[in-house]
Amino acid sequence: MNADVRKRSMSVALVLTAILALVVPVAARVGEIPPGPETVLPDYIGQPAKAKPLPNSGAPQNPNVAPNPFFLAHSDIWMSDTADLPGPLGRNPVVSSTNLAGIERDSWIASGGNMAFDSHGRPVVFLYAMDWASVALLDPDTLDVVSSYPLTATLGLGGEGAQKTPFAGWSIYAYLDNRDQIHIVSESKKLLTVAETGSPDHPVL
Repeated sequence: MNADVRKRSMSVALVLTAILALVVPVAARVGEIPPGPETVLPDYIGQPAKAKPLPNSGAPQNPNVAPNPFFLAHSDIWMSDTADLPGPLGRNPVVSSTNLAGIERDSWIASGGNMAFDSHGRPVVFLYAMDWASVALLDPDTLDVVSSYPLTATLGLGGEGAQKTPFAGWSIYAYLDNRDQIHIVSESKKLLTVAETGSPDHPVL
């Protein structure tokens, strides 16, 4: 495991959930979310901050999963939501975005709140909407989709008298193990293990 690679990628992608919806007035690259209309707001408000490190959380590491806090949205098996990593200090901030080009879907994302990082520092994102779900591996620099694996959405149960509706929200709670294997739910009842195959330079889910 290369902890330095993971930390660099984490610092770049700490706000990946937000950038799926955030748009900044810059020229859009291929696969980037197009900029919105111009506003009178400045691109950046604030100033560089001085680092004020906090004590390490001390959360124990489970040897069977990827290193804390890279294997699950809640950072560790204790669900501490504590990441012992440096955050951005406001020095030359850059916002990147992605439209997740290459992932087939009938509707846009309802949420992409869970993510992990593999041993090469690549973001692993778990995506779902009302009628589809997918797991995707992204390039840590461009956020392009390197590989993706579709999951099967099923009809969710509504209240009494309510019509059943497609819902794949259960697919967001997945985790990454210590062998770059993703364990995720599909069809509400199936637990899948999605492995990274191929080569380190050209991985395939």
